[in-house]
Amino acid sequence: MKKGILFVFVLSVLGLFLLSCQSHPGASYTITWVNWDGTVLEVDNNVASGVTPTYDGVVPSRPSDLSYNYTFSGWNPSVSTVSADATYMATFEASWIIPHYNVNWYDENGLLLATTYVAENTIPSYPYSGLADSAQWDYTFLGWSDTHNGAVVNIGLVNANSNYYAVSSQVLRNYSITWWDENEQVIIVDNLDYGQLAQNSYTGPQDDLEWDYTFLGWSLTPDGEVITIPSVSAEANYYAVVQKIKIQYPISWYDENGVFLETTLVDYGEIPTSTYDGPLDSVQWDYYVAGWASIPGSTMYSLIPVVGPASYYAFIGVNPQKYFVSWYDEFDNLIEDTIVLYGVTPSSSYLGATDDAQWDYTFLGWSDISGGSVLGSLPIVEGAASYYAISSKTLKSYMVKWFDELGNVLTSNTWFYGDLPTNPYTGPADTAQWDYTLIGWSTFSGGLIDELDIVVGDVAYFAIVTQVLQTLEITWYDENQVLLGYTYILYGDAPTHPYTGLPNTIQYTYTFKGWSTTPGGIANLVLPNTYVNSIFYAVSIQYLAEYSVSWVDYNGLDLAVVTYFYGDTPSYSYVLPPDTAQFTYTFLGWSESPQGSVLTSLPMVSGDIIYYAIVLVTPVV
Repeated sequence: MKKGILFVFVLSVLGLFLLSCQSHPGASYTITWVNWDGTVLEVDNNVASGVTPTYDGVVPSRPSDLSYNYTFSGWNPSVSTVSADATYMATFEASWIIPHYNVNWYDENGLLLATTYVAENTIPSYPYSGLADSAQWDYTFLGWSDTHNGAVVNIGLVNANSNYYAVSSQVLRNYSITWWDENEQVIIVDNLDYGQLAQNSYTGPQDDLEWDYTFLGWSLTPDGEVITIPSVSAEANYYAVVQKIKIQYPISWYDENGVFLETTLVDYGEIPTSTYDGPLDSVQWDYYVAGWASIPGSTMYSLIPVVGPASYYAFIGVNPQKYFVSWYDEFDNLIEDTIVLYGVTPSSSYLGATDDAQWDYTFLGWSDISGGSVLGSLPIVEGAASYYAISSKTLKSYMVKWFDELGNVLTSNTWFYGDLPTNPYTGPADTAQWDYTLIGWSTFSGGLIDELDIVVGDVAYFAIVTQVLQTLEITWYDENQVLLGYTYILYGDAPTHPYTGLPNTIQYTYTFKGWSTTPGGIANLVLPNTYVNSIFYAVSIQYLAEYSVSWVDYNGLDLAVVTYFYGDTPSYSYVLPPDTAQFTYTFLGWSESPQGSVLTSLPMVSGDIIYYAIVLVTPVV
């Protein structure tokens, strides 16, 4: 184990040493020099920290390929002072084997598209298809020119840096313009060049008997807002916006005597109406317009829809005048409104207020004022009228029945509506077993308690009585007639008490036998159910206390255990061991402890005790 610990310690020290060497300025490192393809050219070992390394080998080289020659140009990364192991890779500058030239490609507007590098004596190309079409122009790519805006040329072999400019033709774009009328029917389709102004001579439909049309202009959508039409820049749809107004015609109205009443303007197709409703009514007669005629005195006919100017003359009808008669109950509540002809005696089927819980009503008749005198008879109708019912009323009385808790009738008496009934009953008399208490009344036999309420109808109340078992007082005494206390039990319960008898003394032990109704009488451990206040006395049997006396030999061996009553004098016949050739034995007496003092006499028994034999052992000389 110690060798293992020493080995770990040595490794730890060596590791710390190596770490300190790595970060120490005097440390050395390895520098590796590789070619472009990773081939190692040179390895420099033990290059001191802080020194700038140098390559001492043959100048690196790289073979030419089909396109380029290569010339050594340095190292990557740049060589710097040493602070750790490092690797440097050779870098090379490439040069074309065959000469190459820059070819610049420009669009139609002289903007540079790209530059390509093309080998000498080859024909350059560039994948260009011309300008994208615009809203105004359609472009077609024609080829390349060696000057901006020049003619198309054939591209030849490249022998120098060159510039080429795209050449395209452009054609002004043409668009369809569709014109729609107010019913979304095509009027005409125009094909117009970009930038032209779209125009249409449409002015809307011709007016007819029903409608007056006004052309408002053109909209981009049916029933849309009128706009100013812009110059053409895309296909478009334009919808005619036409306002149409119903034509109104004058209708002349005349009364039944041919007297001009009014002129009204009525829309085409509408049925005309007049505010005239006939001559003024009289008290007896109600006049009304029965119809109209187009010529005074001609046949009356129904009014027809307007299709042009017209004149109408009134026909008058007559009816007896009708009046509202309003009937009110005894409380001024409207019963009904009846319509009665002039000169007719009004009547109502109302027979008076319906009896309610509080009142009995007797209908007496009608009065022309609220609470007034009863009219002997109602007058004929000569205008609107109101009549009020008159009734007498008598306060109702109700029967209240009272029942005891067993459902037996106590009393029945009459109370007026609104009275608060009472009853002097307080419940049944208490018995030896039960204590009765009236706690309230219920409207149902065996129901919950209800508050007595004012009388609003016949009602029965049932007494609700609680009965609680009577409480009995039980008095308890011990065996010496010393009061132990009181307990309280319900009538019929069995009394109990936690007392278990007198405590034992040094002299006596007690056995609890139960309770007696007299001192020292016959006892019962379990008392019977009790129905009166009672007194009970504890009964116990008394015995002299018994104790154990242990007798032990002088050498600690148990001799015997003997039981004695309190007050007995203990004794034990001790037998000495026989003398030997070596020792003689003499019994001296008993002691309460080994090797203790010998007692002159043993005391009477008053508890458990151990006595030890004291023996004199004498060697034989």
